Amino acid sequence: MAVHYSKGAYDFFIDQTDKLRNELHDTEKSLTDLKSKTGIASLDEQRTNILTRISDLQREIDQNNALLAATQAKVQSLKKITSGLPEMVERDRTIGNIYMNSDLYKLQLEEQNLLSKYSEENIKVKEIRRQIAEAKRILNSAPQITEGINTTNQTLQLDLHTEQSNLESFRSRATELNNLMANAKAEIDQLNENEAKILELVRERDLKVVDYLKYSDNLEQARIDQALQQQKISNIRIIQAASYPMKPIRPKKLLNLSLGLFLAFFGSIGYAFFSEYVDHSIKTLEDVGERLQFRVLVTIPKYKRKQA
Repeated sequence: MAVHYSKGAYDFFIDQTDKLRNELHDTEKSLTDLKSKTGIASLDEQRTNILTRISDLQREIDQNNALLAATQAKVQSLKKITSGLPEMVERDRTIGNIYMNSDLYKLQLEEQNLLSKYSEENIKVKEIRRQIAEAKRILNSAPQITEGINTTNQTLQLDLHTEQSNLESFRSRATELNNLMANAKAEIDQLNENEAKILELVRERDLKVVDYLKYSDNLEQARIDQALQQQKISNIRIIQAASYPMKPIRPKKLLNLSLGLFLAFFGSIGYAFFSEYVDHSIKTLEDVGERLQFRVLVTIPKYKRKQA
């Protein structure tokens, strides 16, 4: 019990658990405040919404740019066409005045009437003839031209004003779409920045949860150990009391004797074979033929002196 029990462990784990609980609460509050401030409920969902909006805006920008280019080309074409058209055109061309012809006819009738009454030298006849001559001169003068508004030019000018209005509308739309695109890209940049902060807080929260659970388990174990220490309860039992050995461990005489006999017997046999292996002296006829490769012609036996 003295070995497994650590004094002060329970108080230490209480302090550490409370500290980690407070840190975990602060981290979770910071994470919740950041999500509320940024309005992020789901990072993936919000990113998908922004990317979809950017895609739609890009499609609208492309369409508006195409219409803008077509309208600009049409405006230039209309300006080029209307620059060579007059505002007024000739509507009618007449020789003299229709009323003058009627007056001349009346004057001629009057002349015939006067000639029936007076001579050609009469002053009235001369006067009427002067009026007839003046009327003929006027009738034979330059023709009278009647002008009117050029309807073609008027129609083209109306089309030009319409296209210029459309052009300004497309330009305004382009500015608006570009501003919306810039705002959407700013939102995605801000989302990336907020995502980094949120992920950092999430990792910090997860680490604190792991530490909190670990210290909670240790606190529970320390509480159990303290309760066992206070109640003098232990899960360790003495199976056999310690005792002194009756016989010495060293030396083991029987084992040493057996090993000595074994080494002496096999060592002597091995030494004999080893000595024979390293001995190169010639002792028999076979050694001469085997080692020197010579044929033996004669041998001299060892002479043994006989004893008297």
